[in-house]
Amino acid sequence: MPVPLRQGPLAITDMVTGERMPYEEAPGSSGRLVFFAKDVPAVGYRSYSIRKSEDPSVGSSDRFPLEVTWDAEGWITAIRDVGAQRQLVQSGAGKPFGSLFLSTMRDDFNFHAAGTAEVKVTEGPVTRRIEMARKGSLLPLTVVTLYLGAPYADLRFDVDLGMRQGARDNYSIALPLAGSQQLFLDGAGFVIRVPQDILPGGKPPQFTPVHFVHQQQSSAWGVTLANRDAALLKAGMFYMVATEDRRASTRDEGAQQLFRTEPRSSPVQSFRFRIAAQEEDAAQWKRLGAECNLPLRSIVIDGRPAQAERGFFEVSNPQVQLLVFKPAEFRPGWHVLRFQENVGKGAQGAKLTTPFRISEALGANTVEDPSGERIDLTDFSLRPWQTLTVLVRLQ
Repeated sequence: MPVPLRQGPLAITDMVTGERMPYEEAPGSSGRLVFFAKDVPAVGYRSYSIRKSEDPSVGSSDRFPLEVTWDAEGWITAIRDVGAQRQLVQSGAGKPFGSLFLSTMRDDFNFHAAGTAEVKVTEGPVTRRIEMARKGSLLPLTVVTLYLGAPYADLRFDVDLGMRQGARDNYSIALPLAGSQQLFLDGAGFVIRVPQDILPGGKPPQFTPVHFVHQQQSSAWGVTLANRDAALLKAGMFYMVATEDRRASTRDEGAQQLFRTEPRSSPVQSFRFRIAAQEEDAAQWKRLGAECNLPLRSIVIDGRPAQAERGFFEVSNPQVQLLVFKPAEFRPGWHVLRFQENVGKGAQGAKLTTPFRISEALGANTVEDPSGERIDLTDFSLRPWQTLTVLVRLQ
């Protein structure tokens, strides 16, 4: 926040509806605020005014749709959708949800006894934050964040990769979900069904979901887990978060054990997920995974925008995702739009709405060579999992 707004109460107002928004300070920060932005247009923006105010922060009639419970040792025992009475996690003896498992070299993964956690619950006008701290352990902090009115929970697991250097360990976090053995994995442009889409003898030692996994609970709903920092899913709902299987000599630090994980400036690394109970609709799973990995950007500007709300591209069918809008590589003055049907059922009569005036639209292949086919972007169809590339000229 700008310095003049960092002291005293504020009023945050939705400039579209005039509604006052509840807000709170971000934990451990100075000058950062948290509020929940709803109904932001696709590929667009929604504006909020922030000003000094003597009025106290407004309340909200919304409730926390999810609740979290834990045992005496600080392990998560349940995450429930309260209104729908749905259980999201399957935490059992020997495999608590969010616990750390270690494997040395090629040994089996075994439960790491991280000790009893000190649990702290902080609730504000927007969030409920549950922190489970295990100081001096390989799993020093677990954070569950609930949002007022939001049907999902954010999970964060901190792993201290500096405590066992030289042991050549593999680190996994156990995230058992409630449900059947029917699993769906987010692939590159499609959704993989496990076990149906696995060839006989072709099951890999681990999967690499792009944005999410979904475990079916019944024919009506299941549990979606979006992954942000951990990409390798092993059998039994273990997410491989790091492996230190290589030793190398360095000029300044001598022999070092190297981790295969994200680049880090600290030995304590955070791995983030988002969990929700969702209907059996792959478009919903895709959206949850995409929003987790591509969160909203917030920018503080001076003055009032010409329009309080604006969307630049909107597709009428939720099964169709706009993947790309960019200048064409080899055709000056043209742009590329790339669509994908992401549910596997096909999409008929999709319509693109945009404030840009499109004078010409031509079909193209993925390397942007035009096919000569004219595309009507007010009425177009895609086959199951089809990717459609369109060259457009804008006025």
